[in-house]
Parts: sequence; C-alpha cells; structure tokens
Amino acid sequence: PHVIWLAEKLSASGRVAVLSRGYLRKSRGFRPVTPESTPADAGDEPLLMARSLPGVQVYVDRDRVNGIREILRREPVTEAVILDDGFQHRAV
Repeated sequence: PHVIWLAEKLSASGRVAVLSRGYLRKSRGFRPVTPESTPADAGDEPLLMARSLPGVQVYVDRDRVNGIREILRREPVTEAVILDDGFQHRAV
C-alpha cells in the first residue's frame, strides 16, 4: 500500500508512526502492532505494515484522535504520524 511507501520515505529522516483503524480486527481500542501480532489482533493491513516496516511503530485504534494522542504520549519523539484512511475522520 501507499502508506508503506510513504513510511519508508519519511522514516529515512525521522521518527514515524502509522495509525490504522485495523479493519475486521477482533480486538478493541488502542493497540500496538508488531510482526508477531495476528490479523485478529490488528487487522491484515496493519500487520503487513508492521512486518514490512522495521523501525516504524504501527498502531491501531478506531478513534483516530485518541490514537494520535496515545502515540505521542507513549513515543513523544515521534515526528510524523501517518494515518491509513485518515481522510475519513474529520475530527483529525
């Protein structure tokens, strides 16, 4: 996906995180995604991103505003948060 390409480019010059809704995942709320996560925990696309982007933190949260806040609370050195399908969320 385009998000992987963008994260690769941006991570070359700074700390980047990716935030996705985690479509069809069974878990709820904010959750970090690691290469060891399962599709049920994270959703298939966030899992692909976590496995394809070493050094980039990937997270899921249906509530994008909460997700951004939580990323910055946990990783205050984050310089950019890429939103997967973020234009669907006007609150951001």
